[in-house]
Amino acid sequence: MKSIASFDGETLTNLKDISEVEFEYFIEHSERINIFVNDYKRISIVKKDKEVMDKFIIDYLDDTTDIGTAFFLSELPSLLLKYLASFKSVLDHWETHLKRLYGNDSKQVKEFKASTAVEFDSYFSYRFVYELRNFTLHCKFPISKVQTKLDENENKLLSVVVDRDRLMSDYKWPKKVKLDEMELEFDLLPHIEQAFECLLRIHQTAINLCDTKKLIESALIIYKFRVDYKDVVGDIALVTIEDDLINLNSDSLNFKINNLPVKESEKILEMFVRDSKKQ
Repeated sequence: MKSIASFDGETLTNLKDISEVEFEYFIEHSERINIFVNDYKRISIVKKDKEVMDKFIIDYLDDTTDIGTAFFLSELPSLLLKYLASFKSVLDHWETHLKRLYGNDSKQVKEFKASTAVEFDSYFSYRFVYELRNFTLHCKFPISKVQTKLDENENKLLSVVVDRDRLMSDYKWPKKVKLDEMELEFDLLPHIEQAFECLLRIHQTAINLCDTKKLIESALIIYKFRVDYKDVVGDIALVTIEDDLINLNSDSLNFKINNLPVKESEKILEMFVRDSKKQ
């Protein structure tokens, strides 16, 4: 038996029996939304790793936290490497995902690669941060020293300094990175910021390469459950009860629940409405 039901974590309430065809129809649209949400969340992982690193830097500059330079330099490498790894994983994931969806030589994959090439060719920060992950993973921590200074408002500022020649002596950097054209010492943090902006643009390109028409269609179909069952308490779900799931030694039934991504559908619709207003 297939049905639409509400589930509040304890009580399962049947709302409407549905056919197998209807069940598969809703499952298909739910899976499309869930796949998109998982894709979109990958940039959130990078954001989170960056926020953790940024907060650690802010705490170091805050006199009330009493974080010493030795502790700061001992903890920063792991935070930086985690961020660099998640940075690269987003790029690798999108390329693999688009190839699986559309094929290696598809228009979508070519457009994605073109978007990464634009950022690579246009911004040293992107080239440097992209390659810095390999340097940090296979060689050593790239930072030579940290420096603090006061801005015009007497606020503390931090420079995380890397030494160009030290970087180049320990690792064979691709010529196209053009590290040799940089000054002898430079601050890593501005390049982290600019490379992240590059990554956001690439991520948005990848999102736009997905079949947004079908995604919006699925979001509308699933979000309609919130409209149809607006007074229902709990999550809306698809429920399966089959003969082989019946526990004959119990007064209760065993069942399988597929939660419908209603909230996610709402966020998707809001996102595309918001983006359309920007254009």
